[in-house]
Amino acid sequence: MAALASSAQQPPALPLLITVGGGRTTPVTVVVTPGTRLHFENRDPFAHKLYGVGQSTFPPGEMAALAARDWTAPGPGRYEIRDELSPSVRSWVVVEPNVAAIAYPSVQGMFSHPAAGGR
Repeated sequence: MAALASSAQQPPALPLLITVGGGRTTPVTVVVTPGTRLHFENRDPFAHKLYGVGQSTFPPGEMAALAARDWTAPGPGRYEIRDELSPSVRSWVVVEPNVAAIAYPSVQGMFSHPAAGGR
C-alpha cells in the first residue's frame, strides 16, 4: 500500500531492503520515490544474477551466496527486476515522485501505517 502526497515531489526514502531467497524477492513489488536506494541481499546458499529489464543502470551482476547489491531507482516509471540464473525470480519497482509513505501486509494480511498509530 502506498500513500501519495497531494502534489509535492517527496525526497528519496531511506534505503529499502529487498531479500532474495527461496525462489522470490521479498517484497515482490515496491513503490518508492526517485533516487531511493534499493539494497538486494541474497539469502540463498547459491548465486543469483539480478538485472533490470531494459535498464542500463542495473545490468546483470552476479551476487554470490549471502552477498548484496544496490540499485538506485531512477525517474518515474515501472521497472522489472529478473534473475538470469533463476528465471522464476521476478520483482517490480514502481517509482512515483509523490509517494509519502508505504506499508506492507503483516502475516495476517493486515496493513498498518505508523502515522495511523498502527491501525
